[in-house]
Amino acid sequence: MAFVAPTVRRRVLITGETGSGKTHALRSVPGPKIVLVFPGEHGHDSLCQSDGTPLDPDMQVLVWEHDAKKGSTQVIEEVRKETLKALATPGLVSFCGDGYHKLHEYVMDALSGGEFFKGSPFKTESQMDQAVVDPRIASQAEHWMSDYLTTVCQSKVPYVFMTLWDKDTGVRRAKQTPDGKKEKWTDIPQHKMPALYSAASRRILGQFGICVHASARWVKGKPIESRPGQFERVREFRWQTQPDAEVGACAVKGDAAVTAKIPKFVPADWRELAKYLE
Repeated sequence: MAFVAPTVRRRVLITGETGSGKTHALRSVPGPKIVLVFPGEHGHDSLCQSDGTPLDPDMQVLVWEHDAKKGSTQVIEEVRKETLKALATPGLVSFCGDGYHKLHEYVMDALSGGEFFKGSPFKTESQMDQAVVDPRIASQAEHWMSDYLTTVCQSKVPYVFMTLWDKDTGVRRAKQTPDGKKEKWTDIPQHKMPALYSAASRRILGQFGICVHASARWVKGKPIESRPGQFERVREFRWQTQPDAEVGACAVKGDAAVTAKIPKFVPADWRELAKYLE
């Protein structure tokens, strides 16, 4: 059968800068859960105790063991195999991929024959002979990543969560100036988008039903007893659910009557957002 009736499944993309609580928020997702920490990602300390034991009994954390002898092609194929193995785990409720942007870098390196991690420049019209990396690998990498996401998101696992960094991206293409030149990128308004290469930064948003942007800010906490009139500073982590001029990578798809009731900002906790959806 080519088509089947859909089932209720949640596919959640969490973007944000480093230190915004993306990885830590995975503790709030339904279990049993597996967190696959992609090669090159190092934020799993917020999920484990000092001896490496997961902080939550219903969570399994898988961290890539670096091996300099393995090339990027072998690395990304092992990631695919480990992902398929994790998705087939009996009773698994949530699959989490941590540091998706790092996997994208390995795919770019694999398709460029190792030139990407060497820092070799991309070919351009003005540097076609001097540069090394063919710019078409960005499109090829996007296809590999899209195929990987399709495998994960179309699995029978009820919940899928992916985390990755954000980056400043122009809200439009550069315009032509009156003197015939293109305007500088610094003159183009910027907003936060996923830190992926080429068109993948925009297209990945279409592969997730829920896209939130993680951020952290300092807020006023409890009064300090020894200092009348002064308060503690508390770090507050939150998710943005609606886009604005500064953040483009957030949206919640669903019944408009339901999504309209979701606040623009919610605590960085799946259980808090789920109150409006389930």
